[in-house]
Amino acid sequence: MERTISSGDVQKFAEQLEEARKRISALEYTNQAVLEYLSRLESSGEFQEKIELSYDIPQIFEVLLK
Repeated sequence: MERTISSGDVQKFAEQLEEARKRISALEYTNQAVLEYLSRLESSGEFQEKIELSYDIPQIFEVLLK
């Protein structure tokens, strides 16, 4: 059975695409902000001091969330 695509279907799909684009844009912005923050921490040496040169992932996240 063939389905006909209505203009309403197209509009709904366009709205969903726009919402997805906004979410992706927000994630890209957040990702960039996190990378810039990590870069500043790394260059200041503060990051290494706070985690005492440890590479324990849970501890790293705990430090970042403070």
